[in-house]
Amino acid sequence: MAIRRHAWNLTRNRAKFTAAVLLLGIAAIDYVTDVELRVGLFYLVPVVLVAWSAGWAWGAGYACTATACSVGRGLIGGHPYSHPMYFYYEVTVTLMVLLSASYLVSKFRLSQEKLTTLARFDCLTGLANRATFLERLDLELARHRRFRRPFSLAILDCDNFKAVNDSQGHLAGDRLLCVAAAALRSAVRKTDLACRLGGDEFAVLLPETDADGAMKVIDGAVRLLHEAMARGGWATSFSAGVGVYEGIPLSAEAALTCADRLMYDVKRAGKCGHKIEVFS
Repeated sequence: MAIRRHAWNLTRNRAKFTAAVLLLGIAAIDYVTDVELRVGLFYLVPVVLVAWSAGWAWGAGYACTATACSVGRGLIGGHPYSHPMYFYYEVTVTLMVLLSASYLVSKFRLSQEKLTTLARFDCLTGLANRATFLERLDLELARHRRFRRPFSLAILDCDNFKAVNDSQGHLAGDRLLCVAAAALRSAVRKTDLACRLGGDEFAVLLPETDADGAMKVIDGAVRLLHEAMARGGWATSFSAGVGVYEGIPLSAEAALTCADRLMYDVKRAGKCGHKIEVFS
């Protein structure tokens, strides 16, 4: 997340600098060409660029600057307005057009980001969703084929979750899932990926992790999950199946199926436990 945030800030700063250079260049051309070549429409370019990259506030700032450059060109060039109302009209229209463009572009960018988030993350818990998890698992499989380093995959299922929904209602069940997701997120490492597969089932991908490393992470995760359930007053536990892949699974779905089978073995054996198997 820190790397992603740094890259995002770097992109924003580059956009601001590029927009500033464009704005100065357009203003200079506007001043030199005077009324013979009107370039006012091109002021939209830096405003839209910075609004898309840095947001509405920066876009509004650049819109005000562009308006000042556009209107100021006529004043500095020795072409005063024949009537003060013409001056106010041009300022108002130019500013409104640029501000509107900035607002619409920034709102469109926010809507795009929201759609991306909804497509890649679970809307209830904030964890990665199944599609994102499978995409990341495919990448891990490609890395595994190349470097032959083991990786692990854990499936965790909430025991007696249906009883919570039936006795306390679905809102309580949703709150349980959110608390479980927060506990799971805090338990895994930065290089791991936790996701909600659906319902009360979660998964954790542990890149370049052998059996000992996987059990250390999953033991810690299950402990935190049980502590969180106890604090919430829920009489639930978690069953986990952990697949350690030293050989190459046929596919991401095949790897998930193996870990899922191990989890259901725990369920059939009495729940509240874990089972690990190494696939060579």
